[in-house]
Amino acid sequence: KNLVKKGSYGQERYHEIMRTWGRRCDAVEFFIDRPPGVPMRTDLPSNVISINMTRFLDKSQDHGQDPRSAAIPEKNRYGKHIWEKMWRSWSWVRKHRAHDFEWFVKVDDDCFLFPENIRWFVQARGWSPYDAHYFGHKLYHRSRFGVPYTMIAGATVVWSKATLEIAATKY
Repeated sequence: KNLVKKGSYGQERYHEIMRTWGRRCDAVEFFIDRPPGVPMRTDLPSNVISINMTRFLDKSQDHGQDPRSAAIPEKNRYGKHIWEKMWRSWSWVRKHRAHDFEWFVKVDDDCFLFPENIRWFVQARGWSPYDAHYFGHKLYHRSRFGVPYTMIAGATVVWSKATLEIAATKY
């Protein structure tokens, strides 16, 4: 089974996705930012997940999840950024959906997904969701010590259940 995680929410794209390729997925969930202290929106579809994706300059260990972080002035907050959004999304998926699916897909909302191609790709290789597999676009970075490392990111990223368990616990 596939769970498709989305990076943002816009009503127009939401409806386009749900009318097209979203119908061919086992589940589709959209993640949107809800800063600390902001009430949960009640007008959202049940598959739109509202979580805090804000990082604070105080470098606190709670990364803004503690309600006391709402007291930090807006000017002292970082804006949303891709890594923070992904970290919080994958952590949420591990906590709430890891037992429901075998494969997890992150897709940007401006992309068109062919879930059948992902299923075929995984099956053709004989991959088990209980082994660590992930694929997508490779990004090459250097650590602050100058050591190169590779990260899979970009418009579409696929993780097996085992990869989700390993990676999300590191976040």
